[in-house]
Amino acid sequence: MPRLRLSARPHRARGRFTGKVCCGSGKAGSWPAIREPAPSVCRALGSAPRRPVAQLVCDVLRACTEYWDSVFWHDSVHQSAQYRPHRVTDITDLDGWEYTRYPNGDYLIFVSKDLSFGILGNHHEERLCFFGETAAQAATELNRGILGPLLRRDGQTVNQASPTEQ
Repeated sequence: MPRLRLSARPHRARGRFTGKVCCGSGKAGSWPAIREPAPSVCRALGSAPRRPVAQLVCDVLRACTEYWDSVFWHDSVHQSAQYRPHRVTDITDLDGWEYTRYPNGDYLIFVSKDLSFGILGNHHEERLCFFGETAAQAATELNRGILGPLLRRDGQTVNQASPTEQ
């Protein structure tokens, strides 16, 4: 099963870490923030309102977890938290959730305990990456025009002219 691997260094001895995190130098070619694993789908946030995006994130996480499971949330500024997706079905029950769990100046990540799936928000690219088989599939099925166009699939840029890639 593919897993996301993050490391501040591109490679470490004995191949232990294979990913590379880019902290946004702004230089061409420094994106994306991670080397996205397969399977993954990355979609533009565009002008999508925060509340529907937050509801989509909540719905995708619920589709990926059992009732008793939890995921972890982290961004570079706020205190990390453990989140149980099945405890909330409507984000309006979580006061301010759509504002604190949105890539609005910080990278953010929701990730499973075993790193097998998750959601990465990139504020520089203004996009969400859903990685892992269950998250990529759920995001594709549940995104009903909420997010913008598909930017990458399995880490590879998609042909925007191809209707099958949308």
